[in-house]
Amino acid sequence: WRSWTNIGVLVNYLIKKEVDIHNLTFLKQILPKDPTIFMYCILVNIRISGMSQETAVLSGLQQLRGSVITGYCALYTVMGDLSKSRSEESMERLIEGASRDGEEEKRKRKKRSRERPRTANTL
Repeated sequence: WRSWTNIGVLVNYLIKKEVDIHNLTFLKQILPKDPTIFMYCILVNIRISGMSQETAVLSGLQQLRGSVITGYCALYTVMGDLSKSRSEESMERLIEGASRDGEEEKRKRKKRSRERPRTANTL
C-alpha cells in the first residue's frame, strides 16, 4: 500500500520540512462493499510545531493533492483533551442516577400490582 498510494511522497515531504511523524495507519473498508465510497484510508499522525510548520504541511498537501496523491487529502487537529470533561462525567452520573431511579419505580409498581387483590370470573 505504501507504493501504490504514493504516501511515501508525502512522508518524504514532511521529513524535509522537519515535521515529526508519529505513525501511519492504513485502513481498509470491510463493509459495506460499495465501490462508490472510499475503500481505503491512510491516517498520518504528525506533530506540528507552530504556524510555519502548519503552513508548510498545508502547502505540501495542496501541491500533492490530485496529482501525486489521488485521494482526498486534508489536515485535521485534535480539539482539546480526548478524555471526558467534568461536565460529560457529571451528565453521565445524572443519567445513571435517573435510570436507577426509574428502575426502582418499575420494581415498586410491579410489587404493588402483585399485592393487589385480583378478581376472577368464572362461568
